[in-house]
Amino acid sequence: MENIIKDNIAPEAVGGDKQLYDRVLNVAIETGASILSNGGSVSRVETAIERICSAYGAKETNVFAIPSMIIACIKLEDGNEYTQIKRLYSTGNNIAMMEKYNQLSRDICYSKLSLQDAELRLEELKACKQNSKRITILGGAIVAGAFNVYFGGALIDFIPAFIIGALLSVINLAFSVRAFNGYARAFMLSLIGGIITILTCYLLGLMGIECHVSMIMVGNIMLVIPGLLVTNAVRDLFTGDLVTGSIQLLNGVIVTLAIVAGYTVSLLLLGNLSAFFEAPIREFGTIEYYAPVIIFCIVGAFGVDLLFNISFKRVAWGLVNTLITFIIYLLMEYYTRDLFLTNFVATLFAAFFAEFLARWKKAPATVFLIPAIIPFVPGASLYFTMNYLVSGDMANAASKGTDALLIFLGIAVGLSVITLIFQLIYPIKNKIHIKHRLFKKNKQF
Repeated sequence: MENIIKDNIAPEAVGGDKQLYDRVLNVAIETGASILSNGGSVSRVETAIERICSAYGAKETNVFAIPSMIIACIKLEDGNEYTQIKRLYSTGNNIAMMEKYNQLSRDICYSKLSLQDAELRLEELKACKQNSKRITILGGAIVAGAFNVYFGGALIDFIPAFIIGALLSVINLAFSVRAFNGYARAFMLSLIGGIITILTCYLLGLMGIECHVSMIMVGNIMLVIPGLLVTNAVRDLFTGDLVTGSIQLLNGVIVTLAIVAGYTVSLLLLGNLSAFFEAPIREFGTIEYYAPVIIFCIVGAFGVDLLFNISFKRVAWGLVNTLITFIIYLLMEYYTRDLFLTNFVATLFAAFFAEFLARWKKAPATVFLIPAIIPFVPGASLYFTMNYLVSGDMANAASKGTDALLIFLGIAVGLSVITLIFQLIYPIKNKIHIKHRLFKKNKQF
């Protein structure tokens, strides 16, 4: 098997097996770390590393990854073993770059790239220009503005929510440069977002413009809520990565609590400064109800695509998934009015269609899944739970908190069912495919 690599490397470049396989491990672990740091799930990272090491002759590959560390060990036919460890200090949501690194692992496996070519490709990807800050800021502004109206705000609220969303995106980028602790960043963004929202509404009120503090805050919450983190956590849990999934899920819970704490402090500090107008009531089942939620659901999903830097060639299919999924959600909401069942069925379809698109378009399912399920994230329920707690209304706080929990459970169970189904189907096909390829390699080399 070692000939698979050595035949593609100049003899003077090899420098012994240890140096050779250190390079193999370096390519594998750097690729995996880049996938993880750009928003990939741990299960995807482990698959990518195993794929690369097997392609370069490893008899056995053992990988252990958590959000902050990757350990990879390969065992060769002669019994020698080589190990490397990579520490990660921060993660982001650059889905386009995650897809490129994931594609590199596939190309190594299926295109039989030489080790030198793989190293060059890896360096090229590291030198790639990251997502435009302007696009990220625009995405954040669209998400805040669109989901503000989606959750019940007035059209006039879109403008201040859009501006505040852009400002929070700028602040978030500044925090990212300074490598803030994730929990501290979520708390500070929420606190600043709450303060800016209250002060903005206060100034608009002085000018005679009525805006709704609660709905604008809900839009802001959708900017910082850890939707991708929780999605990856659930997928890892139900693919057997219990330690990693549990760590990520706990991380998501703590981030959510930090968000709640930030907005709670802003309400305690300035809550009496601005008049809290009631949001306009849309009568359920009417065109006045459905038209805004459908339109702004799609607009918000497009904002999510920009915010997460999803490749433009994937955006259209992600929005198709969003639209169909949301129509299913509205039908379930109309006929059942059951929060758990509605979110479970809608997520079930979103995850299934995302997996189908992933295999058809040769892309990670996350690309098509995230914009489709973000609209279900209970930003409004979390906000009103917090608001009722601050005002001492424990009965309504418990009711809204229960709603948020049921929504989260519906999303989690829907994702889990589809993940389990595809895990049962595809590992068998993958094993057959790998054996077939190894047989071809043995004949070729």
